[in-house]
Amino acid sequence: MIKEKYFTHDKMSILEIKEKRVILGEGKVKTSNKIICNKFNIEDSILFQARRGEGNIPRLFAISLSRELSGLSFLEITKRYRVKSYKTMASSNFRLKERMKTSRKMKKQYAVLKQMCSYGEV
Repeated sequence: MIKEKYFTHDKMSILEIKEKRVILGEGKVKTSNKIICNKFNIEDSILFQARRGEGNIPRLFAISLSRELSGLSFLEITKRYRVKSYKTMASSNFRLKERMKTSRKMKKQYAVLKQMCSYGEV
């Protein structure tokens, strides 16, 4: 109730109060994760599993969308997704963007997920 009353209605000062930015960002991350899990028909634990050499597209989408939509820093997102360093996350995010340049299907899928996550459509 407190979050809804004091945090969601006053969007103007989101950047001024770090705690407010983090709380709103966490909500956006949770919503995005739920949408991605529903769309890919996976458990949310998959989004937090890093396997070297294996492509985990839902995880990459979740990390990238969280970064774009939540307003959280790379460091804050690395903690949430259990990534070893923000450099690792930044480079995987870069590789995802490069991969989407060559794959229309992936680019479209990402755009649809981004729109759904932006509006909180579960």
